[in-house]
Amino acid sequence: MMKVTFWGVRGSIPACGVEYTQFGGHTSCVQMQADGLNIIFDMGTGAPDLGRQVLNQIPESEPLSLHILLSHYHLDHLSGLPFFGPLYEARSQINFYGMGPVECRLNGFMGPPYFPVKIQDTRSNKSFHKITPKEPLWLTPKLRVTCHPLAHPGGCMAYRIDLIEEDCSIIYLTDYEHDTKDACVCEELADFCKDVTLLIYDANYDQQEFAANKGYGHSTWQAGVDLALGSNANQVAFFHHGSQCSDQVIQARENMAQQAFPNSFFARQGQSIQLGH
Repeated sequence: MMKVTFWGVRGSIPACGVEYTQFGGHTSCVQMQADGLNIIFDMGTGAPDLGRQVLNQIPESEPLSLHILLSHYHLDHLSGLPFFGPLYEARSQINFYGMGPVECRLNGFMGPPYFPVKIQDTRSNKSFHKITPKEPLWLTPKLRVTCHPLAHPGGCMAYRIDLIEEDCSIIYLTDYEHDTKDACVCEELADFCKDVTLLIYDANYDQQEFAANKGYGHSTWQAGVDLALGSNANQVAFFHHGSQCSDQVIQARENMAQQAFPNSFFARQGQSIQLGH
């Protein structure tokens, strides 16, 4: 069984105000629990809330192991890291995964003059791992992680996690511009997503907004529906909501998306779902 919790569902910058309370205002951070592991996708502004819950749930006398999969290094996907409680606990073993020189990128992000504490000076035990497409990573004998490159300024990675014995899977696919002239890329992505149990997909724009914002590296719920249908996905969770999209706007988009793909929803901050048996 997998449990998925959305701690941050916004894109670009947090949203604050009464018109954002239903879907929430924190930026990207999604937790997955499976086979005894805590796996986290991205460290947006939802990460500090997740960190507090993790510390409260696990007794202080017990070690804490976390696996953090970073899609890329843009600020809205990292800005919660300096305020992530487990980073400062000596009992924590935090394993970071991402593109390129992960440790170097995080050292450059967290530390003076941008933040008073260097990440390497925090008390937790840390390891850093470069991920590579088509090279599976086994977190346990049952949990397989694969990744796929995405069209986004500076690059981005989608992650797929398969719980092998239960035939259950999740894909975290954020910061992706779907409009490409290379049809092979779309076919490869559809193959990557084939038969996934839950597809978490970047729906920052609708089609009208997308036409006016090409090149920024984001997608639409309509393109997400097309990918889900083309890959035989079981369920779709749309997230990375536009920072200026009110609850009313997102609710209207969810209603339209569910007409096109009934087993879909627009993710809400704090929402949890269970997959598998």
